[in-house]
Amino acid sequence: MTKTPTIVYVSQAHLPITYIQLHFSIHHDDLKSLIEESTLKKRMIPQSSALRILTQRQLQRGTLSMERATFVREVENLGTEIQLTHRAYSHSIGAVVLTRTLGKFIDLLHQAITEPAFNPKELAQSKRAFISELEAKYDDDQSLAWLWLLRRIYLNHSLWNDYSITPQHVKSISLDDVQQAWPLLFKQNRFLASLTSNESRERLNSLIDPIYKSLCWGDNNKLDLSSSEFQPSTLSSLPRLTKTNLTLVHKSGKQQAILFIAHPTIEPNHPQALALYVALCALGGTFSAPLMQEIRNKRGLSYGAHAGIKGEAQSRFVCLHCSPEAPQAAEALLVMIEVYQRGGKGQLSDDEILFAKNYLINAHPFSIETPAMRAGLSANAKLMGIDPSLIFTQAERIQKLSPKQIRQAAQDQLADQQLEILVFGDQDQISEDLESRLRTAVSVERVIKVEAKGSPEQARP
Repeated sequence: MTKTPTIVYVSQAHLPITYIQLHFSIHHDDLKSLIEESTLKKRMIPQSSALRILTQRQLQRGTLSMERATFVREVENLGTEIQLTHRAYSHSIGAVVLTRTLGKFIDLLHQAITEPAFNPKELAQSKRAFISELEAKYDDDQSLAWLWLLRRIYLNHSLWNDYSITPQHVKSISLDDVQQAWPLLFKQNRFLASLTSNESRERLNSLIDPIYKSLCWGDNNKLDLSSSEFQPSTLSSLPRLTKTNLTLVHKSGKQQAILFIAHPTIEPNHPQALALYVALCALGGTFSAPLMQEIRNKRGLSYGAHAGIKGEAQSRFVCLHCSPEAPQAAEALLVMIEVYQRGGKGQLSDDEILFAKNYLINAHPFSIETPAMRAGLSANAKLMGIDPSLIFTQAERIQKLSPKQIRQAAQDQLADQQLEILVFGDQDQISEDLESRLRTAVSVERVIKVEAKGSPEQARP
């Protein structure tokens, strides 16, 4: 039986434009064989996430028949530009094109995916651009603070590498590494197409099918039907913390502190996932929520404060954060913990919960208002292995939740959790008694001290 590509299709009958995204689900052990081979050869082992991202970027660097400048010009002549997207669970290539030029554009995508140039000069330029982006991220305090939190949260998880890429990792990647990684990343059983168009599904399928059939990199290019079924990402959930940790990240001269309280949480298909989502919105997701009221309105400690669920796919975590002046960090941190613990004790009022429910219900239509948005959400759900109906029925399901169910979810999922607490800023300006004051609210078992631009490995105690 001949296999066909998995396609997410949403009709857009009266607009002659097509939104096209070709996705490849990420399995974080896809490069395992390559890395093991490098180990046997006793040479520099490529960092898997850096290699995956750099390899994907070669999609914009020309093909066997077209150098990069020609390839870019051909794309621009169609009135569009290629967009690359990278998430923890997928990497994608696509664009918005006039439907009448869709066939030509798909031909260009076909060449980019199946006939990459692997040009040494283009790879060198791509590496320099990647390193510049990393260095810019390290120079931005907000980005750097989040990186340190993610390094701590994803310690000993497959996503650790994603948040620990250094310029040296990028420099060490060779052209041979990229060539070997290519067929391991761009595979039939990782391929999913997402299209919003005025073309018919049948026509779109016929345009996409040649790409799909080309994604077999075995002996003699033979199609392996046993392995062509689409496989979503296999990201695992984060294990529960066994200790409450305090990480102090020192950034000399920074007047503001950036505070985080976080811990792993349940997967999106858990029976209490939606109720917890509403509870966290009630706790700190709006300007009238208790967290904002206590931090900003009553005490003026920070312009804003937020509570919610972060992370991607099944690898999610609860997170509260705010940015007070450095000398007020200890006070703000204690207030954040007090509000968090209030949720864990089931002390959200009916009025607070009702406001959060109405806010989320009224906001939901804006997330699915266009065909392109609906196609994108459906594709993301499939890439993560999640039922898309969980997204599209969200407002109706929130409406049915009772205050009791929401309070119970908060109690079950927030109480008795060990915490990851991170304080980013000039530790010399932050009050010396922060640790002792913190211990009056939670049992801190480990304190980790690192420099803001220190090695990611410093996140390992």
